[in-house]
Amino acid sequence: MTDEEQDVNREIREIAIDRSEIVEKVGDSALYLLFKDNRKYRYNERHDFGFNVFIDDRARGQQKEEMGIRILTPYYSQGGDLTPSELGIISMREDNIVVALPQNISFMEEMEQALQIDVYLRRHAGDKGTDALGKIIAAKNDESQERKKRYGELLKEALKLAEIYANGAKLDIKAKDPATRISEAFRALVESKYTKLHFIDTPFYTVEELRTLLLEKGMQVKVDGMENTPNKSAVEDVTDYITRNSYSNITVRTLIDYFGKSPYRWKENDTIGVLLMLFKRQEVRLELSSQAFNSGDVRVVDYLTKRDTNDRVVIKVRVKVTTDLLNIAKDLARDLFSHSALPNDEDGIMAKFKDLAKNELYERSDSGRDVSVKGMLGHYETARYPGKQVLEAGKKLLESITAINDVRTFFETLRTSKEDLLDFEEDVADVRKFFIG
Repeated sequence: MTDEEQDVNREIREIAIDRSEIVEKVGDSALYLLFKDNRKYRYNERHDFGFNVFIDDRARGQQKEEMGIRILTPYYSQGGDLTPSELGIISMREDNIVVALPQNISFMEEMEQALQIDVYLRRHAGDKGTDALGKIIAAKNDESQERKKRYGELLKEALKLAEIYANGAKLDIKAKDPATRISEAFRALVESKYTKLHFIDTPFYTVEELRTLLLEKGMQVKVDGMENTPNKSAVEDVTDYITRNSYSNITVRTLIDYFGKSPYRWKENDTIGVLLMLFKRQEVRLELSSQAFNSGDVRVVDYLTKRDTNDRVVIKVRVKVTTDLLNIAKDLARDLFSHSALPNDEDGIMAKFKDLAKNELYERSDSGRDVSVKGMLGHYETARYPGKQVLEAGKKLLESITAINDVRTFFETLRTSKEDLLDFEEDVADVRKFFIG
């Protein structure tokens, strides 16, 4: 070895590389080997999970996810080597996969020496020296590339042999392709953390599917010849959450955020779909600016799915209307409008009764003559006839009823107004006969 070669080697050996830089380089290389440029774990075709990253004690990137991976290099130390029990505790405490690389530091040394050579080459990039020095520098550049290649191979082997911990215990994952090992570890972590992810057995992929859900009749599907309620466990959990928090104003956004985290991690459309199932079953009430939506109002899907409105739509437990109140509405529909074929559900009865009342107010005819309340009131513009007060009182009463949006208030109003409505129907019959002649 010539004097110049010895001088170059001596200078390279004396270059100090901060240990943190070595750890950072090793961490970045390990992450690329495991994930390439995609920092998400694919659990299945619907669910990709982001994760936090730590190299020894150093956080890499934003730490905003519910789980992560911590890679421990041989340089990691907390008063000595960590025991399997301590590594398990770290994984449990942080909800992280812990990847403990073997204590053999050969790959770390290869990286350190490659970095030393790179620093030397940058320092002397513009130097003019002898031909011999030029050849030495060229050889050192080749050596750096060779060391990096060797370092990569050693790191890959270390990842194959690394001990992996999750959920407080060492995982029994055999030596194989590193990316496959980590994928298996993430699967174990996901399935232990998101234990209610599978409650969504009938997903809602699009907003259009949510509209279809609201419009279709019934919510039963056939499975192996037996009727089954889709997302049954999900419906039970959402019902329980809304009931437990009924004292506060739960918004749709609150619901989406809650069920978007552990132990659920449901997609937004899935949470909205389950809520719509409850809404359609008339078990919850949805309100915007204190105005309740009717269960047949398809506009509600847009309000629930758009971020600028779903944080203002409030969810409330719906108080069931008693059978007595429902029967009063049915009896009044028969006595007032001669209509007995009403739906059996609260919203259906309310909607049909309103339609009948509006017909009475604006559209009723007899033998081609307009005998609606509005139509008959028109006669009083040109002459003075008896019965105007009857029509005006009836108009005020029916319009007040059709303006009610809250279901319980609607049925309570029918109960308290029952006698007034029956009196109106008896009196208006005489007025109608007068104009028909």
